[in-house]
Amino acid sequence: MADSLKKDIKDMPFAFASPEWSNEKGVGAALGFRLLGINSYHSVYPPVQGSKNVMKYLFEDTEKTLGAVMVVEVDPLKLSDRIISDINEKRKALMWK
Repeated sequence: MADSLKKDIKDMPFAFASPEWSNEKGVGAALGFRLLGINSYHSVYPPVQGSKNVMKYLFEDTEKTLGAVMVVEVDPLKLSDRIISDINEKRKALMWK
């Protein structure tokens, strides 16, 4: 779709949602989407609390380096509101209704 519209994937109104981590591979999947500039949204914190550096990278530094962030909100309604809000911002930037 992005290619047909001659847009970068990061500019499209896409989101990666993963309500919970099934295993450590979920962190890699979320990073894969962020490599494309797509935010990832989760209801549970990732299993990386043992390292302050990893936590800082996942929650802050990927915005600077990849242009996308990991959003964790344990309240599913608040998380869905955030996803919708972020998608609407992308749509607005594309001048879509």
